[in-house]
Order: sequence, then C-alpha cells, then structure tokens
Amino acid sequence: QFYFLFPFIVWFLGFGKDPHAKIKKFLIWVGFLAFVSLSAFICLNFINKDAAYFLMPARFWEIAIGCLSCILFSKENKIIYTLQKCNPLIVTFAIILLMFFPTSAIIFTTITVTLLTTLLLLCLRIETFAYRVFTNPILTYIGLISYSLYLWHWSVIVLARWSIGVSKTTIIPIVFLIFLLSVASYEIVEKNFRKSSWGSK
Repeated sequence: QFYFLFPFIVWFLGFGKDPHAKIKKFLIWVGFLAFVSLSAFICLNFINKDAAYFLMPARFWEIAIGCLSCILFSKENKIIYTLQKCNPLIVTFAIILLMFFPTSAIIFTTITVTLLTTLLLLCLRIETFAYRVFTNPILTYIGLISYSLYLWHWSVIVLARWSIGVSKTTIIPIVFLIFLLSVASYEIVEKNFRKSSWGSK
C-alpha cells in the first residue's frame, strides 16, 4: 500500500520534477506524515493491536524513515561521519536481541528496531567485516527477492493452514514453495518490469 501512495506524495509535492528546489518541502511533509503515522501506531496499540500492525497508516512511518534518511544522509556530513563509527555487528546483534522481547513491548521494540536498522545501513562501511557478510551473494539475492518473499509468504501460509496444515512435516515444503514463488516473481515479473522502457514512447 505504501508503494501505491508514496509516488503520489512525490508527485503532489513536486519533488520528482525538481528534487533540489523541493527537498525542504518534501522533508517537512514526509516528516509530518511520519510523525502522524507513528502517533497512530502508538495509540492503536493500546486500542486495537491488529489495526496497528496491519493497517498502512500506522506503518507508514517505518518506510518513511528510510526515505527521509536516504535524502538527509545522501551526502557526507558530521552526523553521518559520527554514525559510521558505530560497529555494525553490535547494531545487528542489538536488532536480533530485540526480536526476543515479549510482545507486550511491541511499541518499544518496533521503534527501536526501525531506528537501529537505519543506523545499520548508515554505518555499514565497505572495509568492515559486516559489509562482507551482508554483501555475500546468497544474502544479496535473498535481499533482491525480499519483496516477493513478503508478498508470497502470508498467502502460502494461509492456504497451507486451510489445506495441508502447518506442522513440522509440512513446514519444509511450505518454505520451499514460498521461495520458489518468490524467485519466479522476481525473475519473471519484477526484472522484466524494471527493464521495461516506461514512458519512452
């Protein structure tokens, strides 16, 4: 849903036509929308946790932080220089550790993981061991098909629950099917769309 909405925001703010002139306006509006979305996420978690988790307005802020960070830290400055001193392996360990927190701490863990993920992207320098790990060809390919994995995993799991069930004996073929569909989507659909010459005619 975010990917349907965000292009309209870019178009409405005029950022796509003249990013240098409209950058301040873009940052202010997206920052404001991210703040409203974060507020909705926090409030809904006290009222309706399912709505806070599944509805896009309450999750917009997470990807918006990535968009804002991409623009704010696209050039070298004192802030990014300071952030790059952080050890990416420690940041990664902290992210993994937060996954073991109880669901009652969902507000704290979600906000912290989002910020730590942003920090990880900013401090992952080429000369670090963590960079070599994350740029491993296998992990890189998983990253490339990650959106397809996101789209397929829940559908396959739900259909499996309705049919063969999800158990120790069925989990391996279910995971295999999810990966197979994700690879097919990426190789056949996503790659072809990226190679298409949109608006060239």
